[in-house]
Amino acid sequence: MSASDLEGYERCPAQWYMERLVHLPRIEEGNQALLRGLAVHRWIAEAHSRGVPCSPDDLPEPADLDRLSLVGGGEIDPADYELAYPFLRSHIECCPLRSNDARSLTAERTLYAYDGIADVVVATKSDAYWKSDDTLTMREIKTVQVQPVANDDEIFSTYLAVAWDLVALEAGLARHYGAIQGEVQLEILSPESAVVHSYSTQDSTIMSMARGRVRRLARRWLADTQWDSLPGPGCSKCSVRRWCAARDAYEASVGSRVSSGAQGAQAT
Repeated sequence: MSASDLEGYERCPAQWYMERLVHLPRIEEGNQALLRGLAVHRWIAEAHSRGVPCSPDDLPEPADLDRLSLVGGGEIDPADYELAYPFLRSHIECCPLRSNDARSLTAERTLYAYDGIADVVVATKSDAYWKSDDTLTMREIKTVQVQPVANDDEIFSTYLAVAWDLVALEAGLARHYGAIQGEVQLEILSPESAVVHSYSTQDSTIMSMARGRVRRLARRWLADTQWDSLPGPGCSKCSVRRWCAARDAYEASVGSRVSSGAQGAQAT
């Protein structure tokens, strides 16, 4: 069980059940946001593994095919790199390795623990970990087309991974690595800018919110036996929509509302 599992379950229990529990065959739709996100994470993981800060010299223009292997050994498809390029440029200014505190940075490492009460293996994977003095920091990286106009609390509510990482740090991850406290940084990349939001396990209010959110969602997931569908805009691109009886319910409801509105307008 991971943060992405709970996010998927929150979005639609039926989809999570069909994809992750019974492993029904999926049809993956082409998705530029997904491709760019994977390329960004792959490139940054390779770059950080060198132990030196990311720099503009590491990022050739997408048209410069001869230099695409500069970082990552050429493992990123040129088309995917072109999608990721402006986001990677934004990352340079907030690369954690620009700080002397992040010399011991570890990239893209999955950590596991067993939860005997839920009888699941809990997985935590951040885009970067590092320890400075008495603090263990975990950084998550997200890509968006436009930077959200939101404060730290609103960003916290949007991304479950922040709450998940904070709870993991408090529950023993920070202590396991010899730290007294933990910090989660959420780096949001857009083509124009990078913004880093920070959250500490020392903040009692944010920790209460984090524990509550993870607990409520995990409790629902653990007790679920029905795995009901939650029709929404994502149904049209759902990878297991052919197995779902409610796959067209959202579009039908939208069409019905539009039709009713048009009839009402004609009547007036």
